[in-house]
Amino acid sequence: TIRVDDQTSSSSSSSNPFISLRYLSPVVSALLPPSAKGGGLTIMGQNFGYDPSMIQVSMVDLNNNIAPIVCIDPWIVVPHISIGCSVPATEGGSSTNNTN
Repeated sequence: TIRVDDQTSSSSSSSNPFISLRYLSPVVSALLPPSAKGGGLTIMGQNFGYDPSMIQVSMVDLNNNIAPIVCIDPWIVVPHISIGCSVPATEGGSSTNNTN
């Protein structure tokens, strides 16, 4: 799940009645995973914004084999299209890459 400025899957409007702003939901197109020892994860896609303080990244194993992993200290690689974050080492030192 990628959250940018509290947006995940639905659009949002500004609370100002005179200005209506809508944000597109973030879309992930590719992942460049870190090693099993942890490190930087690069996420490519669209609509990530330009302010890393507004980005939250968490990953879930769709097969429920491992607990959710939360990335820490997200950063902007290329505004709006590429972000990065730090991930912890996986238990046992092995890693799987499954992007659905």
